Amino acid sequence: MISMKKYATLSLLVLLSLTLFQCAKGSGSASCGDGVCASTESAESCPADCTTEGCGNGEIEGAEECDGGDLGGATCVSLGFASGSLGCTTSCEYNTGFCRAECNHACETLGLTRCAGNTLETCANDAQSCRIWEATTDCTTTSQVCDDSSGTAGCADSCSDACTLDDKRCTVNMLQRCQTGENGCTQWKDMQDCALTNWVCTGTGAGAACTDPCTHECDAGAPPQCSGTTVQTCGADGDGCRIWVDGTDCATLGQVCSGGACSCVNECTSGSTRCLGTVRQSCTTSGSGCLVWTTVQDCAASSQLCDTSSGSAQCVNTCTNTCASGAVRCLGDVIQTCQTVASGCLDWVDGTNCAATGRSCSGSTCVCNNACSAGQTRCLGDVTQSCVQDAYGCYAFVNGTDCAALGQTCLGGSCQAPAGAYTCSALSPTYTTIRSTGTVLTANTYDDDNRYAFTLPFTFRYYGMNYTGGYLCSNGWASFGADPGTNNYSNGALPDGVAPNAAIFIFWDDLVYDQATWPEARLLTQTLGTAPNRVFVLEWHQMRTLGSGTSARGSFQIRLYETTNAFEVIYDRANWLGTTWSATVGYENAAGTEGGDVGTAFTAPPADNYRCVPN
Repeated sequence: MISMKKYATLSLLVLLSLTLFQCAKGSGSASCGDGVCASTESAESCPADCTTEGCGNGEIEGAEECDGGDLGGATCVSLGFASGSLGCTTSCEYNTGFCRAECNHACETLGLTRCAGNTLETCANDAQSCRIWEATTDCTTTSQVCDDSSGTAGCADSCSDACTLDDKRCTVNMLQRCQTGENGCTQWKDMQDCALTNWVCTGTGAGAACTDPCTHECDAGAPPQCSGTTVQTCGADGDGCRIWVDGTDCATLGQVCSGGACSCVNECTSGSTRCLGTVRQSCTTSGSGCLVWTTVQDCAASSQLCDTSSGSAQCVNTCTNTCASGAVRCLGDVIQTCQTVASGCLDWVDGTNCAATGRSCSGSTCVCNNACSAGQTRCLGDVTQSCVQDAYGCYAFVNGTDCAALGQTCLGGSCQAPAGAYTCSALSPTYTTIRSTGTVLTANTYDDDNRYAFTLPFTFRYYGMNYTGGYLCSNGWASFGADPGTNNYSNGALPDGVAPNAAIFIFWDDLVYDQATWPEARLLTQTLGTAPNRVFVLEWHQMRTLGSGTSARGSFQIRLYETTNAFEVIYDRANWLGTTWSATVGYENAAGTEGGDVGTAFTAPPADNYRCVPN
């Protein structure tokens, strides 16, 4: 989800772009950026003109299928595909380019087992007959750990390392990294599902990575381009590799191809007249929407001449010189010179139409309408743009990749993809409470199943999305972006598509704070440090499980770091009480499709604090 602050900025960019493009297009009435959505333009090819009201504000409205990161709960599977990652185009329609009709199997053989923390998982079929890892046994219920060091996973009294720390490998199409697991030994942890972008996992050890098997002609989500007079769109061949596909030949419409769309190069200015030999012509709109010269009358039919000395083309018996021989002027974007015409008199004769090359006529010559400077980049909505010089030496912004079609955002002129994973490591700092210095989120003396909005003092980038706020829930989690609409206390394994998403679950359980039990109980936030190295702290102070009374007490913090976008989870182990907890610790992205699960049944804080850094 994208903040309202960002959308205000994007709106300003769109308005600015409209102004710039209007100047650059001269008298063209159907050029992208002129503020008019022509029949040859669409929200895909020209979002500046054709983006519908409301589309682009991050909220589904009217007939929109989606809007930015808001997919309305839809997934590739709900649309009838086997798997994949659903996106949204700039015209607020589903982008199924990364949905897969065939299964993206997560495991190789039915019945195969592995350890996910201390949970034993088995390879099974889902409703689409795609092989997935399914949780079957929680080893902690028998006071054991999950051990897969022998190659066959199972519950055991102790474990051994299953891999070398930080090593990587490919399992089917899943890139995995060796990390310390909840059992205290090393385990293979899912790092990135290569198939979500139609890539393959290749290599071993440090060389293991998601790689693209294709040599693509265009970027996924790239806007249309021009090849001569033909509009081309980025499509796919039979192997799924991206190629440029020919579309409309603008020449058949009497137009030119510009900026990936057919547009007019007007021959004249609306309402103007001229003489072409003895023929009187006026400027009218053609069937393709372009301004063209149209014959009104041939003066020779009445033995007359065509003359413009009165200011408009007229049939006369005797002509009068309209201008001085050799004079040059601009009429709109057309360069005219004064020459002797068929009538024998001097009149203005059309020459170069500067608009045909994206320039304007000024001082009797074609001049550039530079909209930018060399090397400059920017975002137009979620479309990347770069400043390039054309064959005439003029600078203009040219569309690049439509980041929204990739489920990404445009930032600083480039697409920013969600991080494939976070690298989390043990953290030694001790818990330092903000109980006396932080801002209290509620004055309630008892709180069960509530959430409270917080505003960040800086933009925090989480799984590739920028956030300026979120919600802290009393049940031990914090989410980013819009209100998740839930106080979900039923903790389970992560990632999970059920709300909340885009969240960090520091100690997810059915929790309450009760000042009658623990007088110091609070929910708080505080900003520490100075820009650009500030830290935003969210604290759950002296919480307990529902119904536990004084037998349980726990305090913990999430710390969000400016600039690095790292986050930390820290626990007050020195003052922890009770074992009535059964909490989940982990994190997940906005779709609930990627994340990290430290564990799902913690009866006490994890053995370590954690610091997680985006890859």
